[in-house]
Order: sequence, then structure tokens, then C-alpha cells
Amino acid sequence: MKVHKLNVCFFLFIIFSAPIKAQNWTIIDTSITHTNGALRSAFFTNDSTGYVVGGWGGVGGVILKTTDAGIHWNLKIVNKDLECVYFPSKDTGYAVGQSHTIMKTIDAGTTWMYQFAPPLSTLYSAMSVCFINNDTGFVGLKNGPGYAFLKTYNGGANWINDISDTVHANVFFKLNDSSICGIYGKFSKTTNKGATWTNYPIPPNTNTSKSLFFINDTVGFATLDKNSGSPCYNYSSLIKTTDGGQTWTETNYDCDFIFSLVFPSNKIGFMLGSLTIGGPRKIWKTTNGGNTWLLSSYPVGAGYDSTSGYGLNMICTDTNTCYILTNYGAIIKTTNGGGTNWTASVLEEKKLTEELSLYPNPAQSQLTIEFELAETKNVSIEIRNILGQTVTTINNRVFPYGKNKIEIDVSEFSKGLYFIQLQRENKIVSKKFVKE
Repeated sequence: MKVHKLNVCFFLFIIFSAPIKAQNWTIIDTSITHTNGALRSAFFTNDSTGYVVGGWGGVGGVILKTTDAGIHWNLKIVNKDLECVYFPSKDTGYAVGQSHTIMKTIDAGTTWMYQFAPPLSTLYSAMSVCFINNDTGFVGLKNGPGYAFLKTYNGGANWINDISDTVHANVFFKLNDSSICGIYGKFSKTTNKGATWTNYPIPPNTNTSKSLFFINDTVGFATLDKNSGSPCYNYSSLIKTTDGGQTWTETNYDCDFIFSLVFPSNKIGFMLGSLTIGGPRKIWKTTNGGNTWLLSSYPVGAGYDSTSGYGLNMICTDTNTCYILTNYGAIIKTTNGGGTNWTASVLEEKKLTEELSLYPNPAQSQLTIEFELAETKNVSIEIRNILGQTVTTINNRVFPYGKNKIEIDVSEFSKGLYFIQLQRENKIVSKKFVKE
């Protein structure tokens, strides 16, 4: 089996509640050993053996290990919050985190040793780590004064602070035994184990980079946080390269937020995120290498959603087995690829989206919805506010072939951004309007 390694490391905050039953996902409750912290990064060295790291918001961190595919976990408490874990081989691994902490194991996690980086401000946090082999690796830092980027060529015995400002790397990904790439405000790539780096531009208005994953040496994906002049001010975009990062194409997810991206095979991939800030969690799935994406609800219900915080993390060991990391020690697992309950993503229905018209926009009292159908169909319409709360619905009404028009009184709506979702059979489209 080819192990697909997740190199994306970031914050994760989800509220934990009592375990629930899910047909396609199972809640692995590790709350007995890990009760208060956010799980932020995972790495599996084979189908059964995996590591998860996290922390308690500045008052200590944890390393969890399983050898039976998540049924049981062993806990190790460490001094600092941890953000990312990476194993270049089955026995040798590295974990990094708060105050530029770097830890290393050479016995498959039985013991961990602290490593010492060059003198740096404790304001720096180590956010990501990736190794080409047991000896050659890189650590991405942020939040400190000035620029810092660490690399080692002797397994962390010595760390070099590359202050050339040529590399941005909040997220890393290993391509092969000599190539590694990182992304933040730009895409940086080395093919000679970090001796030199080549920088390629990514789409403009990028705020931060959440995740990076390459299917092979040339085809890769990344998710970005974007700045926008739209009413929601921020949104995510999915970018794709077919030439090893030299150029990128972009698909915008207006007002949505995507946090995690993973491809367990060349064809099958998952994205994990939410609709709007603090809105309903969603999972996207592709079965054709990212050409189109299907959409499904977050598998564990509203009790596990968070109305604050932005992070989610997901890792897969094969096309059927995936794990979602949550807060308070809960890990969610699927063994059937997330099941079969997937609908067309709102981004894949571009033609119908263009035919769905809203006016006036912004609206004060009356909003008109126009859409066109190729044949008579049952249609449902839902209006949600920016918190994901439903304010108006039209359920399963028959609309005729051709153009249709609906007028909705929005005079009593609170001022702000709203989302209109139109569903016909298994196809869903969405547009936004502003209530003035």
C-alpha cells in the first residue's frame, strides 16, 4: 500500500459533545486521555500506525500514537503546544510547535528528545515540518520578529536559519527524494534538497495558505485564504497546477472556508471546511482527480460544529480510510470513503448558477429570484444567514419548464449577507445577496 502523507499543519477548534452514531463515520473518543486540547496534525506510517499532535492553548501539548488504526491511543504529554508531526521513516519522526519547539524520535515514538534551533525569539511558532529523508528537513516558522526559516542536513543536530527570505512555508509537501515544496504568500520549490529554491507566483490577494497536496510531481492542489471586497471580506480558493507549480488555475469558493485537502489516490480526494465564517461544516469529495467536486454535510452534526475558530484537519491512509481531527480528543473515522451521500457541489453547477438571478441586490424590501428549468421539476429554495441559520424555505414545489420568477419579502430580515440555495433533484446551486 502506498501511504499518503499529510503535510498540512494548522490550528483546529471544534466543540466536543456526547458521542453520536453515524452511518459512515465513527467517533473515536479519546477523551479519557486527552480532554481539553485541540488536535492539529496527524501522520500515519502505515495503515495501522499513526501519530497525532496538539495542545492545550499554551499550557502544554500532547503526542498520541495508535498501532491498531485508531482503536486505542497512547498519550505522551510534552511541555509545549505542538502544531505538526512528520515521519520520514517508520522509526524516525519530528514534531514542532510553540516557541519554535522541535522534538525528535528515533524509536517510533517511544521516546522524544528536544532539539535546539538557532537563537530565536520565543514568539516564533513552528507551524510545519517536512523531511526529505531522516537527515534533511525543513521547519516553517511564523509570528516572530523578522524572517526565519529553519533547515537541517544532519537530522536536527544542527539547524540553520535561512534568512535569505526566498522561502515561504507555512505548509510543506514532499515530492520525491530530492524535491520539496512550500507555500505561504508564494510557492517555493527545491529540487536539490534545499540548497537553492525557485519561487513561483500564486493567485493574488492571498492572505494565508491552508493546505498543499501533490498527486504526482507535476499535478498539485492548494487551498488559500483570500482577501475580498465582497460583503464577507474573506473566502477560500482552490488552486491547481499541472506543471509542478510554475502556473496555477483558480476556483473561488466565495465566502466559504476550506481548511484541509488530501488525496489518497490520483483520482479520489477530499476537502474539509465550512460554509461562511463559523457556518455549517462541509466535506467535498472528488473521484476524478479534482476536475469536479461533490458535497456532503459534516458527518457528526451540529454538536461538533464550532462557531469560532477556523481549523479542521483530515488525513487518509487509503481511499476508504480517513480520519478527521477535532477538539477535546475526538477523532472521526470512516472506512468506506465517507459513504455515498454526496450531491453536486454548488461550484460545479456553473451554468445553472448563471441562470439563477437575484435582484435588486442589495435588497431593501422585495427580492426577486429568477431561474430557468429545462423541464418541469420539483424545486426547493432555502435562504440562510451568514451564521448558517435558515430564515426562509420553499420546500419541494413544482415549477414548470422555462423561466420562473419568485418574489420574497425581505423587509423584516436583519441587515447583512444571505445565501440562497436552490435544489432540483440532486443538483444544488447557490448565490448571495445583501439586505440593506
